[in-house]
Amino acid sequence: MNDNALPGERLERLTDGHAQKGIWASFLGARIEEERRGALAASGDGWWEPSDPDAARYGVAAGGRVIASVLTGRGREADEEVTFHMLRNQPSRTLDDLDAKEDLLDLLGQVPDGPLAERLLGIVKKFAAPFPDHPDHPEKP
Repeated sequence: MNDNALPGERLERLTDGHAQKGIWASFLGARIEEERRGALAASGDGWWEPSDPDAARYGVAAGGRVIASVLTGRGREADEEVTFHMLRNQPSRTLDDLDAKEDLLDLLGQVPDGPLAERLLGIVKKFAAPFPDHPDHPEKP
């Protein structure tokens, strides 16, 4: 975390439940906003759907055009699986997921320190798990 704390001070704060909740909530909140910007940029094409499987370019279509071709090199079945994976992660669904994560952060901030707060913090850490190399990650030395 880029807060000019000395390493020993930072480690002390990470052991304090209330401070730890705030640090992790701030970190995940910032990642949510980064992902939201990407999802909003991608949502300009509208609702995503599979393109015509017999078209020259198969993949994800929106607004009557293919916006992402899928060619795995592993055959049609793999191409279709990847296409539907992309469809399950389209912008509107991603935005709903991000809203739910923000609700979790709000709840974490309202719950007093204790077993429930520890459980919620564990869930927040799981949502932060995809960002271990981020320079602001709370567990970076």
